[in-house]
Amino acid sequence: MGSYDDVTQHEAICSVTPRAQLAQLAGEESIEADKLDAILKVQGYNYPTRKIVTSVKLSMTFTRDSDGDLFLVMKDPTGSNRLKCIDGAKLVVKNMGATLINTAQWEAGNLVVHLETHKGKTVTTAKITQRYDPDTDKIYSENDSIEGFYVRTFKRSKKGPQAGDE
Repeated sequence: MGSYDDVTQHEAICSVTPRAQLAQLAGEESIEADKLDAILKVQGYNYPTRKIVTSVKLSMTFTRDSDGDLFLVMKDPTGSNRLKCIDGAKLVVKNMGATLINTAQWEAGNLVVHLETHKGKTVTTAKITQRYDPDTDKIYSENDSIEGFYVRTFKRSKKGPQAGDE
């Protein structure tokens, strides 16, 4: 695949933004843990599992490969997963007794991941919208499902080249 350049979702959406303006966005800043806990409870997860999930720190990075393809890389203590950011791309992950099927789609300039969680005979779905806000320089990961809505906020973990540094 070649080497990777760290980029943000904003650049992928707004190609007029210089590549050097924004670099890696990663590292979780905050999560609405009480809302996520309620969703996990509806999905059938026990209390100890829910507490582990709501306390885990995630990282999210957008990278491009040598062909210019954009990937969303998600890391947690169990490992790292890459989802190609094109309409219809799928990523299947097995974790904590569940199978998670992630399908990428672009909607209104935002990367949307449609998530199906299969746990036993139960299947739940969520729409996770990755929305970059240039004013705060953060990505808001908005998780919307029938069980509830919560937001994870990701901030820049390291400064990359800034505008005009090309």
